[in-house]
Amino acid sequence: MMHSSEPIVNIIARASLDQYINSAINDYIPNEQIGRTCYANAVAAVLHLAMRRIQGRVPNFQELLNDIVNDFDENGAIITDVLHRWCQNYRLHFRPVDERGAREALNRRRPLVATFQLTDPQWKKFSNFYKNNPKGVLESKDLETTEDTTNEPSGHAVVLIRCNPEFLTFMNSWGITFADGGFFRVKNQSVLNLEFYDVFWTLNDLMPIEISKYQEKKRLDGEKLLNGLPSSVKNLPYECPRCCRSSPASNFCGHLFEAICPQCHQTFIPTPFGL
Repeated sequence: MMHSSEPIVNIIARASLDQYINSAINDYIPNEQIGRTCYANAVAAVLHLAMRRIQGRVPNFQELLNDIVNDFDENGAIITDVLHRWCQNYRLHFRPVDERGAREALNRRRPLVATFQLTDPQWKKFSNFYKNNPKGVLESKDLETTEDTTNEPSGHAVVLIRCNPEFLTFMNSWGITFADGGFFRVKNQSVLNLEFYDVFWTLNDLMPIEISKYQEKKRLDGEKLLNGLPSSVKNLPYECPRCCRSSPASNFCGHLFEAICPQCHQTFIPTPFGL
């Protein structure tokens, strides 16, 4: 059995990890694509962020972007082909998900690749909307047009980085002058008929040294935070999701991925404080 203080260390470490991933997202400056390389910008960003959790594996974003473009060129590519090849290169996985699945992935701090298609008149409406409303939330009515929309639609790939009940937030690859510093908001999936791709990994995909570094970082980050906390915080009540009874956080046993309730003795995945 692990020391009784370790569950709160792990809970705080989990929060620390989330802050690290969120900081990485917040620090991202939307790139300006060359040619039709939106696919490469989106895939490179999502793969890069997915690997932020793996110590020692994170590739340089620009190098990863260049490698993907060199692999598929500057004239566009089928997003699933790109994901299949480059997720495999880094021992990652991807899967198509609906809006609910996309929101669940975001809640686990995993940005997603998103794709959509518009006709030329709709693209004009799309661009004009964000030119006039940089912080606006696009709705279906904003794309309505009396112009001919029978022409072949063209596709685009972006990164879904945040969500809330009112809208979804995406990072584009048209530079920081587009919309809100390169980011734009859409009411929901149906507005653009969006398709989402969740990129993820499991512990089985990590090499032993990566698992060791991963767990060690959580422990060290957690201990660093824990050392600065007063006992009153360590003894904050924490509710077990199994029996719904509260106990001081320091009374829980277990580890980062599985805590044990001191009252019902059932296991569960800890939810971090403050998130």
